[in-house]
Amino acid sequence: MLALCRTHPVVRLLCLKPSIYSAPRVVSVFYRPLYTTDPNTIKANPAVSTPSPDGKRRAKKQPGVPKHTFQQNSAGLPSTSSTESLESTRTKKKRKKVAAAAKAEATAVKAATKAKADAEEEAAAVAEALMENRATNAPRVPSSLNYFLSSDPFAKSVDNESLEPKEGTGEKAAESMTKAPRAIEFPDWLQPQQSPPSFRKKSVKRPVSSLREKLMAVGNWKNIVTNELKYEKVLPPGETPPVPHLAHGLDRALFNPGVHYLQDPRSKVFNFDPYLKRITPPADFDYSALAPYITSSKDETLWSMAKDMGKRYVGSTSSTTSVLSHFYFVISGWKPVDLSPLSSAFKDEVLCRLHYINARTLQLTMDVDSINSDVYATTFNRASRAPASIFLRYKEGVYAIDVDKSYDVNETILSVLGKSMEKMLTLPPSEFERYRKENSAQLTEQEKNQPETYAYGQIGNFLLRSQLDCQDERLPNKIFDLKTRAVIPIRLDQQNYADYGGYQLKRSHGLFESFEREYYDMIRSAFLKYSFQARMGHMDGVFVAFHNTSRIFGFQYISLDEMDARLYGNSVMGEKAFATSIKLLNEVLNTATEKYPEKTLRLSFDTHYVMPRMNIFVEVVPDIHGEPQVPANEPSSTFFTTGTDKFEPFQTLAKYRLMAFSTVNGERSLEPVSLDPHGDDQWDVHYNCEEAEGSPQDIRNEFRKMRMRQAEYLSTPEHEYPLLKKVRTISKEGLQDEDEDEKDLVIYRPWEQL
Repeated sequence: MLALCRTHPVVRLLCLKPSIYSAPRVVSVFYRPLYTTDPNTIKANPAVSTPSPDGKRRAKKQPGVPKHTFQQNSAGLPSTSSTESLESTRTKKKRKKVAAAAKAEATAVKAATKAKADAEEEAAAVAEALMENRATNAPRVPSSLNYFLSSDPFAKSVDNESLEPKEGTGEKAAESMTKAPRAIEFPDWLQPQQSPPSFRKKSVKRPVSSLREKLMAVGNWKNIVTNELKYEKVLPPGETPPVPHLAHGLDRALFNPGVHYLQDPRSKVFNFDPYLKRITPPADFDYSALAPYITSSKDETLWSMAKDMGKRYVGSTSSTTSVLSHFYFVISGWKPVDLSPLSSAFKDEVLCRLHYINARTLQLTMDVDSINSDVYATTFNRASRAPASIFLRYKEGVYAIDVDKSYDVNETILSVLGKSMEKMLTLPPSEFERYRKENSAQLTEQEKNQPETYAYGQIGNFLLRSQLDCQDERLPNKIFDLKTRAVIPIRLDQQNYADYGGYQLKRSHGLFESFEREYYDMIRSAFLKYSFQARMGHMDGVFVAFHNTSRIFGFQYISLDEMDARLYGNSVMGEKAFATSIKLLNEVLNTATEKYPEKTLRLSFDTHYVMPRMNIFVEVVPDIHGEPQVPANEPSSTFFTTGTDKFEPFQTLAKYRLMAFSTVNGERSLEPVSLDPHGDDQWDVHYNCEEAEGSPQDIRNEFRKMRMRQAEYLSTPEHEYPLLKKVRTISKEGLQDEDEDEKDLVIYRPWEQL
């Protein structure tokens, strides 16, 4: 009998795992009678059924009894049909699991659909409330603001018949119950795209004119067609001094992409003249032998050119680029920068720094722009986002733009070294030595008083000036700018720059002591200004020299096309963004000068970090005997404020709010604008600039907060960055390891072999 049982397929299957299917359990399943006619057995075992009406015996489904039982054959063993029943049971279980999963998925889809419908219903209710608020003339809500109070004001058309006033109490509510909202309809083509493509190869033209009509009907909205803007070159009057060339064979870096080491860190071989390694200390250089910098308000040539051309505003690269950056933030929707060429170190590593706000606020915040992650690494840094202030100085129908240096700490070691290093890079050693204090007597008065060379350009009511640093006729645009870039610890702590003399650039890639780190910081902090300055001067790019105030490490030429790729995506977008930013600045200055005509003004620009909105504060600068009380080259805080009152505005203060959004081919863009470089996309910028409502005291309080943040971003912090502790340790190690013997070093001089 035992041998016969083992031959059965089911018994053999169950015997494979005796630990699971034990012997007593097998017996109880296989040898329990499934039906019987014995009344005592039926009474003792309720699971056994009685004969059915048709004479067949069937097992009842009783609770607590195993659902699957097996029939026996004449030998008392499970029959073949029992195996089929077991297999069908497993199949049913699988089907039930699949059905349960499908049901759960359907439930989730249903819940998501319901949530989406609820969100749309809530958005419709918000739009209804906005229309009702507009109809009842609610105070302190400008008409143009209603479109930005909701997350997506143009998401769907408004059905005016469904707008029913809400119930309320009082005369205002009774009036709203009877007064109908103004009829405003938005066409279907205005519906925004949820996921707009980066490039629109197949451009679809939309009726943009109807959008302008709708905006003009609901508020003081204006439109800028970017395709119609063009920055044009203006020839300088008379003869200009020649633009210098690079010396020491540095022109080789202009036509070889990437970083060029001054000295190879591994073999200690110099790729360029070792004379460039050591930077002349500021105490040894005679800066009085250089021509002084002339601000826009003091440039008589620029002023006379503006009078002859009928221009209303004049400015320079240094006085306008910070302000133009804020207008770009608004029109681009805080478009992130492109860090794709960088190594994975800047995508995986997370560096957190804590910054303390001014003691008055008693708050502790985290500087998210210093986090090197995919979320935050693509944003502009704190200094770029800091509020920018300018002086608008009036003289005989022309307004000159000068930068406000109240909290600007750049006029320290970096700006001073920049002047001497430009001479160092463009003069041979014998001529540069004449500018040292012990040799400056050899310079003639003509050499000392030689004026700078400028390039000029015009757009709208603007005439802009750009200083020309260097040229090479082999480049497409011939002219390029010279930039001296200090390493990261010195930029963060300029007052203690001597503590970081050991921080060196030893490698191409990495988070610290690498050229890649400096390139990464330039993308987020300097490329936007560099690109604006290059376009103002009709330049080809910038030549960068990396240093730590005591020695130079290498050089890199960055073309304007490369900067455009990192910032805008392509040069087409860069050209339009530059021209549109100047156009918006032109309109804002027109608004301010119309309110306060023929006055010297100070304007501060503060862009909201999330919304495409900018707060603009306009102050009337006190005037004594027709002369501005703030000198052009001096910080305003020295003359107007002392101690705790440096955040106070002037007596006359007004606040404006600028809002803008973009449409590409007639469709509103909900994401940062991207244009096809090979297409004919029509990018329009719609903006509204209105004077903000509120009490004078509220406006003055907002101004103080803005100036406090400006001081925090641009001044030396009271508390040390955690990052500085790390780089200070690196600097100490670098000073200990620095043991050079330049006499035995090999110098590479390829120009002597030609």
